[in-house]
Amino acid sequence: MTVGRADATIAAGRAARARQRSRAARLSLDCALLVLGLKAAAWMGTGSVSLLSDAADSLVNVVAAVSVIVALTLAARGPDVEHPDGHQKAEYLSSVFEATLILLAAGAPSRSRRRSGSGILGRSRT
Repeated sequence: MTVGRADATIAAGRAARARQRSRAARLSLDCALLVLGLKAAAWMGTGSVSLLSDAADSLVNVVAAVSVIVALTLAARGPDVEHPDGHQKAEYLSSVFEATLILLAAGAPSRSRRRSGSGILGRSRT
């Protein structure tokens, strides 16, 4: 096998993996949107605060899935003048963004309890 042919084989393999990742990320977004829609519909039908909270959590999943799609699109770009090693770090930045979303979502209940002055089950902290 010649060097040029080996490079072409490697490039084709990378392109196939990029397409596969992109399809998986789009499927993830589709599923997240479906779940969000179902939870929002259930909330509208019942008025349940629990379902509203769960729908809000699903919104975080939608934002995370969009960030993954953006990161994979950027990472699939080849090297250029400004990025001679490529754009693969976009995937890592997406991971950091998603971890930040999770941490913010985890801290939201404690912030709301502090504001309302109540603890678990609405009891006062006094």
